[in-house]
Amino acid sequence: MDRFIELIRIALGTQKEFQSTPTADEWNSLYALANRHGIGGILFQALTVLPKEQMPPADITADWFTLANQMQEDYAIKSRQVDYVTRTFRKYGFNTIILKGQSLSQYFPQPSLRQSSDIDVWVEGTKDAIVRYVSSVKKPDTVLYHHCDFNVISGTSIEVHFTPSFFANPFANRRFQSWSSKYGKRVFPRCADIHEGFNATSPDFDVPYLLAHLFRHVVDEELEFKPVIDYFYVLTHRVLTDGEKRACMTSIRSFGMGGFASGVMYILHHLLGMDGRYLLCPPSRRHGEALVRELFRPHRDRGCLTQGKAHGDHLRRFVMRQCNLLRFLPYYPLEILWMPYWTIKIFLLLRRNKK
Repeated sequence: MDRFIELIRIALGTQKEFQSTPTADEWNSLYALANRHGIGGILFQALTVLPKEQMPPADITADWFTLANQMQEDYAIKSRQVDYVTRTFRKYGFNTIILKGQSLSQYFPQPSLRQSSDIDVWVEGTKDAIVRYVSSVKKPDTVLYHHCDFNVISGTSIEVHFTPSFFANPFANRRFQSWSSKYGKRVFPRCADIHEGFNATSPDFDVPYLLAHLFRHVVDEELEFKPVIDYFYVLTHRVLTDGEKRACMTSIRSFGMGGFASGVMYILHHLLGMDGRYLLCPPSRRHGEALVRELFRPHRDRGCLTQGKAHGDHLRRFVMRQCNLLRFLPYYPLEILWMPYWTIKIFLLLRRNKK
């Protein structure tokens, strides 16, 4: 893993070269890890700055160039799709903002090398009104608390968001929804003035929001380097003033993510080499090392989250999921203690939507 961290640092520009030249087998492992974490395109940037003697073997270099070219083509296609989605919703009276994906292009030095699998679009309006429109085009497979699917483009998944994200802790969630609603009321009215392209989020929104998105990866899914690197680029886009940092941290702490933020700062600073002037808050070794373990946790350790799914064993999955989440209890106690309530709430919501 030390080699992999070195490669990431080289791609991000926080390290110039490897301490020693990787072997051919190590390069094969590095290429596989890069694709597993969804950052093959981003790490391709390292190949453009490495000394000749440290470059990977010719076959791996060729594969990486092919991957980068494919990503650039996919980026152009995705940009056209995002424009189409924006225009379609506007045609039927809905203002929209693109979350993550193409919206992050403003922060990346080479945005076409960032892998983007789906389109997340935040739509202004009530949940009922949005679902009615989506259903009039194609009935969504699922309608969750914060989004529904809208798969009208072949090969591209579209998530239509009623709200950008959520927290299991209802008190933190209420504060987050109030914060995001205030941002939406300020930004959505300006969306109608944009007649080409799409509406992107702004840094004052992305700094707290993308941290919340990263938090959901840790608690609900699997932590990979892709959202971590997204956050690296968001924070290094420009140096925030002390006042801006305080404002961001006030929001972040109100969502119950103060400790999580300090752990992410540890990864960005100590693992990836981000300059200290970009840090939102002092890094925490305790929280940071817990996140490092998640980054390097084998995939098989997450199997308990899906066991029993094929047999419809909901109770077994529920119990195993809650047991699996207990490892986070010392770090995010309120969110974890509220997870059983949230899981049951979403289960009942899905059952109701299927009727």
